[in-house]
Amino acid sequence: MDHPADKLHEIRKQIQARQRDLVELEARAGVAEAAEKLRTDLPHYELIYDAAERFSDQQREFERQEEQRHRERTTRRMRDLYFSVRELGLRKALIAKEREIGTLDVHYWRQELDNAAGRLTTAKSAHQNWWVFGALWGALFIGLGFVSFNWVGALAGLLVGYLWAREWERRALSSRKTEIEEADREFREAEQAWDEVRNEPLIFSQREARTGEPDPT
Repeated sequence: MDHPADKLHEIRKQIQARQRDLVELEARAGVAEAAEKLRTDLPHYELIYDAAERFSDQQREFERQEEQRHRERTTRRMRDLYFSVRELGLRKALIAKEREIGTLDVHYWRQELDNAAGRLTTAKSAHQNWWVFGALWGALFIGLGFVSFNWVGALAGLLVGYLWAREWERRALSSRKTEIEEADREFREAEQAWDEVRNEPLIFSQREARTGEPDPT
């Protein structure tokens, strides 16, 4: 069975391979430079810099709105760029390849969510056998105490073993709490990313990939 991380790695490799194919197609179509500029262009954060108190929830909301506007601008301009390619076969190839990448991107974030959910489940079930180690150490201390000082030593060993077991418990619960918090944070981030990706339509439709022409509005 494939490891979840291996699945992500494989999807990432597929995306990278198709991105190279897409860049080659863009170069053939004479739109590579314009397409790269669109991909690397950043949201206009400077327009909202003083719109609200820095690091506030309101400021973050303004940033989110600007990021959404940026995605919409980029999508619109990328569509215009691809549809400006005169050769129909090349235009259809560009659109189809862009759709392949978009579909793989959706699969990537779905797998990322599944992996994060698995890590959270693992974290919640981790460190539950601390008592086994505590019991083993306790038995060892009792045995050593009995061999060294008879029953008095055994009682002393019992006390030491009890204190050691409590320390094992404290460490296990502390580690478990930290790991659960980290896994939960990663899961919530993955969930948010997945919600954004799955609700965002691909740049081009199936019909557009088939015909090379914009869908009727």
